[in-house]
Amino acid sequence: MARYVIDAPTLLHLVDAGLRVDPGHQLVAPNSIRSQALELLLGEVLAGKRAEAAALEAHQRLTVLKMRLLGDRVSRRTAWQIAREHGWDTLRDAEYLAVTRLQADALVTVDPGFAATARPIVTVAAIDHLLAPASTRPAGPHPALASPSPGHGGAPAALATMRDRPLETHAPGSPMTSRRGEWIRAFQVVCRPSRQAGARPATPRPPTESPPPSAHS
Repeated sequence: MARYVIDAPTLLHLVDAGLRVDPGHQLVAPNSIRSQALELLLGEVLAGKRAEAAALEAHQRLTVLKMRLLGDRVSRRTAWQIAREHGWDTLRDAEYLAVTRLQADALVTVDPGFAATARPIVTVAAIDHLLAPASTRPAGPHPALASPSPGHGGAPAALATMRDRPLETHAPGSPMTSRRGEWIRAFQVVCRPSRQAGARPATPRPPTESPPPSAHS
């Protein structure tokens, strides 16, 4: 299972675009991510970019998105160290980098500026790494070999197709002519109805005639 840290803009992007996270992955984030996402929604409402009802509906959807939220003492201390090392006056970005360093494989963000800041510190992955595949190929045999073909003794459809396909003609005695005969005999063995070992076909018996009526009857 891969673990990815996402930030508030990425969380909103997943919700707005209706993207489905691969169930084989786990999302990780600081405890504050949902409050920060709600703050972004408030800013869009105040700027007239999103209706309030739409913002609250988006907040409801991001609330039910399954994530592992962290805010333990080690994470806070690591965020403090990262901020001090880089001379930052806030812990907001440092919290995401700390959780990535401690608990995840990579950081995923749709914010180009944050991605550029994070690359020298942690691994940054594209959002495509989070998403579930659009389609999966069902397991099992190919349909042509899965079901018997009627009219050919229960042989698979692929074998029936080989029988019905016209064979190329070759000169008598050529290797291809001999091989064609071997194919036909092999196919007849496959398509021949199974018979119990040692059993012989029943010989039809003539109907028995009733004796003529007696003259004394």
